[in-house]
Amino acid sequence: VEARTKTKLFHKNGLLIVGPDAEGSTVRGVKRSASLHGIAVDALSGAAAAQRFPWFRIPRGLEAVFEPGAAVAA
Repeated sequence: VEARTKTKLFHKNGLLIVGPDAEGSTVRGVKRSASLHGIAVDALSGAAAAQRFPWFRIPRGLEAVFEPGAAVAA
């Protein structure tokens, strides 16, 4: 479709998911799903995520998962 329309539709931009550590189900679920499906993700502490993505303010008690291969079709 991109070649036919000469329009870029696939934009690889990565995805950062942030949620509560320890008891949080969101980040834990993303890690589990990534593992089951062979998707590469970077598990990050809240502090590591804040250092890697300084434009976000990540409060204490949160952790993150970054999926560098994630993309959007637009």
